Amino acid sequence: MPLPCQDGVRGAESEDSGARVGRRAARRTIEKGRVGRRWKASASAVSCAPTLFKLLKRAAVGHARAIGHGSEIAMTAKHNILIVDDHGITQSGLKLLFASHDRYQVIGALDRGATVNAFVQSQPVDLVILDLNLPDVRGINVLAEIVGSRDMTVIVLTGETLLAEIDYALKLGARAVVSKSDPPEQIVAACDAALAGDIFVSDHMREALGKFHQPPVALSSRQMAILHYLAQGESNKEIAYRLAIAQPTVSFHIAELRRKLDVPNNRKIVERAQELKLL
Repeated sequence: MPLPCQDGVRGAESEDSGARVGRRAARRTIEKGRVGRRWKASASAVSCAPTLFKLLKRAAVGHARAIGHGSEIAMTAKHNILIVDDHGITQSGLKLLFASHDRYQVIGALDRGATVNAFVQSQPVDLVILDLNLPDVRGINVLAEIVGSRDMTVIVLTGETLLAEIDYALKLGARAVVSKSDPPEQIVAACDAALAGDIFVSDHMREALGKFHQPPVALSSRQMAILHYLAQGESNKEIAYRLAIAQPTVSFHIAELRRKLDVPNNRKIVERAQELKLL
């Protein structure tokens, strides 16, 4: 005959066994629920995929159209021109000429050279049409300053008869040279070529400059500008101020001038440049 305490133990064991079975059943139910939810989520993602693809495709087409529209705007953008000439009739004639060309617009006209650099620093100028013969400063100095500091595209339009000055302007970095006696179409052609990165010299000026030859040493526009101011006796600090660059940059270019001109010191730079007809 079993003892009362044994019956109690068996009952407790039976209760524990039933609890374990219940817990296992509960876990299976929970797992089934999780699997069901995962399956439903996957099915939902698959069913949404075509819609998502359509949205992405629509966005891509819109982006492509936006790019195309931007390209059209870029193609029709106007190039801003600054005229620097002290003759009112020349300014008026150039404004009338460019008014008939949609790709160009004149945004300023100055009759003095001293204010040119400040203007191009404050306004979105793409191209400067410059007369070398100005009443206040040498046009060459204006050219050296705006090309040396900003690599500005400059067209020399001049009645200047000093061919050496015009030749020097090309060496300093002018992109084109046109005579005031040339047809108006030559001015527009010069602007087109210069903005495309080419050098343009009108037929009349090419014939006049025929006796001048390319120098044996190739210098950048900035190096030519620094050489120009060295020849005028200016210090590194003064040159840096004029060209709006750091003094170490000036020193670097002077070292390059010594190397290219094959001279031992700075004092020989100008002398050698004159021998090579760079100045």
